[in-house]
Amino acid sequence: MIRITNSFYNQLVGFEIPVVSNNDVPYGESLYIVGLSQEWSGTQNLSKIFKAEENLKVVVNGKRKNSGNPESRKTGGFGGIIVRNMSSSAYIRKGPSSKAIPDFKLSGYESVEVDLNKFDKQILEYIKTGKRIEGLSNLLRNPNFLIASYSKIKSNTGAITPGLNSETLDGIKLEWFEKTADSIVNGSYNFEPVRRKFILKPKGGERPLGIPNPIDKIVQEAMRHLLELIYERIFSESSHGFRPNKGCHTALNQVKMTMGYSSWFIEGDISKYFDTINHNHLVSKLTSVIKDQAFIDLIYKVLKAGYGFPNKKIISTNIGFPQGGVISPILANIYLHDFDLKILEITESFNKGLRRKANPEYTKMVRDGKVDRKHFIYPAMSVDTHFKRMKYVRYADDFLIGVIGSKADCEGIKSNIAGILKKEFFLELNLEKTKITNAKQDFAFFLGHHVHISVPTKDKIQYLPKRGNKLVRITSRPLLDAPIKKIVLKLNSVGYCKTNGTPTRFVKLLYEPLTEIIYKYKSLQNGLLNYYSMVNNYGRLSARIHYILKYSCALTIASKMKLGTLKQVFSHYGANLEIKNEKGEIIQNYPKISYSRPKEPIKTKIFDPIGYIEKTSTYFKRSLATFDQACMICGKLDTIEMHHVNKLKNNPSKDWLTSRMIKMNRKQIPVCQNCHQLIHKGKYDGPKII
Repeated sequence: MIRITNSFYNQLVGFEIPVVSNNDVPYGESLYIVGLSQEWSGTQNLSKIFKAEENLKVVVNGKRKNSGNPESRKTGGFGGIIVRNMSSSAYIRKGPSSKAIPDFKLSGYESVEVDLNKFDKQILEYIKTGKRIEGLSNLLRNPNFLIASYSKIKSNTGAITPGLNSETLDGIKLEWFEKTADSIVNGSYNFEPVRRKFILKPKGGERPLGIPNPIDKIVQEAMRHLLELIYERIFSESSHGFRPNKGCHTALNQVKMTMGYSSWFIEGDISKYFDTINHNHLVSKLTSVIKDQAFIDLIYKVLKAGYGFPNKKIISTNIGFPQGGVISPILANIYLHDFDLKILEITESFNKGLRRKANPEYTKMVRDGKVDRKHFIYPAMSVDTHFKRMKYVRYADDFLIGVIGSKADCEGIKSNIAGILKKEFFLELNLEKTKITNAKQDFAFFLGHHVHISVPTKDKIQYLPKRGNKLVRITSRPLLDAPIKKIVLKLNSVGYCKTNGTPTRFVKLLYEPLTEIIYKYKSLQNGLLNYYSMVNNYGRLSARIHYILKYSCALTIASKMKLGTLKQVFSHYGANLEIKNEKGEIIQNYPKISYSRPKEPIKTKIFDPIGYIEKTSTYFKRSLATFDQACMICGKLDTIEMHHVNKLKNNPSKDWLTSRMIKMNRKQIPVCQNCHQLIHKGKYDGPKII
C-alpha cells in the first residue's frame, strides 16, 4: 500500500507514482494523482478548472497541468488510472472510457452524514463569529446527497408535471445522479428554462407561475436544503412563510399573542414581489453569508434560466424569479430577511415608555366596585404620548403591523417602510393595498382573516369572590374572524350556491361516481374548516359551510340519480348520504359535523382560502375503485396503473359537459407498472388487449 501524507501529496501533484501494491490498482500500473484548487473566486469560468473527463486539466500554483500520463500528449491519458481528489468523494477511471464512477474506498471520501456534521459546525461558527460558510458545493457533488433530495420530492404531484420539455422523474436511473454530480463538479450543469403558466387571482388579474423541469427540481431541492440548514437559524421569528414548522396559523397566533392592545393596524403589501426581485442584491446577501463560488454560480444559473411557453421563444430574466420553483420560496425569504431586521430596528426606536398611563376614572370605579357594561370605560388612557408600541408579523410578501400610538405615527411608519423598500431592496410598496385601519372600529385583512380588537363591553366581566366580588380584569383582545360573506360569494361564483347562500346543483360533477361526488364536497369542506380552525366565529362559519356543501351535494346526487326532491335523496341514502357496495358496506358518506371550534388549530397547507375554492372546483380526483383490480395481463395486484386505449373520437361540440363525457367514457385497462412499461416500449408480445 502507498501511504501519502498531505505535505508529500502536495509535492506529487501531476507526477507519476509506481505502484508496488494496492488492492484497487493492479500491480505494475501507474497511479496519477491530481489536486484540485479549493478556492473558486479567482476563476471566471468553472470549466477552466474542471474539464470534461476526456480532457482532465487542472490549475496548480497558477500553471495548467495535464492529469493524464505526463509523458503523453493525449489530453485524456493513454489508459492509465486517474484519481481525482474531490474532498467529499473520489472518482476513479479505469482505461480509456470517459465514464467515471464513484469509488467510496478511495482516500478523501466522507459520508454525507460526516459532511453535514462539519457543515453544521460551520453554521454555528458563523452565528458566533460571522465567519462565512464553505463546503456547500462539496455536498452537492456527492451523488448520495442528490439521491436524498430526490427521495424528498419523488412523491410530489410535480414529479410527473413536465416543464418546457417532456422530461419527468419517471424512469430516472442511478447513473443520472452520478452524471449530475460530475457536471456540478466541472461547472457544466445548467438549468432548463421554466414553463410559464398563469392562474387567476382571487381579487382579479392573473399570477404567473413557473414550472421547472422535474429533473432540475432534484438539484434545486438539494440547494434549498442546504440554504434551509443555514438560514433557519438566522431568520427572524416574525417571518412565517415557507418555513418548516411555521405557516399561516403560527403567523396568526403571533398576531393574537402580541397585538392585543393595538390601536391601529397597517396591512403591508409589496407590489409584484416575486417578479421584481433584484438578482445582484440577492446574490450579495448570499455571499455575505456563504463563501462558495461554485454554489453561488448555481444560484445565478437558477435565476438566469429564463422562462417560456411550449413551442415558443425562451425569454431571459434579469429581475425576479418564478413562483412555483422549489428553491424560490427560501430565496424570497432570504431577500426579505434584512427587511425584517430593519423593521425590528424601527420597532426598537419607536417603542417608548414602560406602561400606559392608567385612566383615573376607571381606577376609581374599580375601587368602588361599580364597573359594569353600561358605564364601562377603558382601564388605560386612549391617548398617551409617553407610551408607544409596534409589533410586526410577515408571511411571504404580506405583513401586518400593530401600533399603539396615533394615526400620524402609522403614516410615518408606512412612509418609512416605502422608502426602505425602494432604496435598499429595489421594491415598491403597494400604497393602495397598504391600509391603515382603526383596530377597534374596523378590521384588517391578513391571510384570509378579519383581524380586529374586541370591544370590552361585549366580553364577560370577571369577578373574584375572594376579593368581595370585585372586578379582576377587563380589557380588549385581538379577534380573528372568517370572512363568511366573501366565502359564500366565492362558493356562489363557482356554482355551489346562490348569492344568498341557498345551495344549488354543481353540474360539473354530474358524470362523476357517487363516491367521488361526496369525496369532493367533503374535501372542500374540511379544507376550509381546517384553515379557519382558529377563528372566533367558527360556529357560524362551520354551520354555514356544512349546510351549503352538504345540500349542494344532495342536489347534485338528485340530478344524477333522477331523484326529484331532496326528501327522496335523503330517504334513499339516509341523513348521512351513505353509499354502500354490493355487500352492504358503507364506502362513502357525508355525516354531520361538530360546530365547536377545535382546541388546537389544524395544520393545513392552504394559505389562500378563496383561491382554494376556485382550485377545487376544477379538480377531479381519479376514482380509486378501478385501482383495486388486478393487472389484466399478469394478474399482479400491486403497482396498478391505468392504460388508456381507444379514446373516443372528439365530438365537434365544444361545450364543457360533452367534453367531460368523452373523458369519462374513455376506455381504461388496469395494468401493473412493469407491463405498462412494456406496452409503451413496444415490447409487449402477449395477447392483444384492445
